[in-house]
Amino acid sequence: MKQKLKEYSAALHGGQANVLDHGDEEKLIQSTTEDLQSNIEEAEVSFWNKTLALQRIQLMSALRNKAHQDDKDSGLILETVKCIVLLSQTIMKYQQNIIIGSEVNWAEDPSLKKIFLQLEKNVQLQ
Repeated sequence: MKQKLKEYSAALHGGQANVLDHGDEEKLIQSTTEDLQSNIEEAEVSFWNKTLALQRIQLMSALRNKAHQDDKDSGLILETVKCIVLLSQTIMKYQQNIIIGSEVNWAEDPSLKKIFLQLEKNVQLQ
């Protein structure tokens, strides 16, 4: 596509406006438009992912600061975090048991193998 754009640009600057017929020109414009729309979508997703990551970091920082204050609210925050960690561990263990109990050969399927090994890694980390 970049090559086509360069050729088209060179043709226009060189006075050869008829290098591309109308159909080819429409295809080039359509292709370029689709590529640009795809790039915009990727940039938006990347922006929102980075925004969410920043917000999570800010929230964790605020929770850490609050937890160090040793007041009633900080105690509630710590208890809630403990419950969340326990629930997460339980969910991951049950997910592994479901995979094992399903008798699906996860080792032969690359996508299932990746999921299973990640679950195993998450359980071991906690």
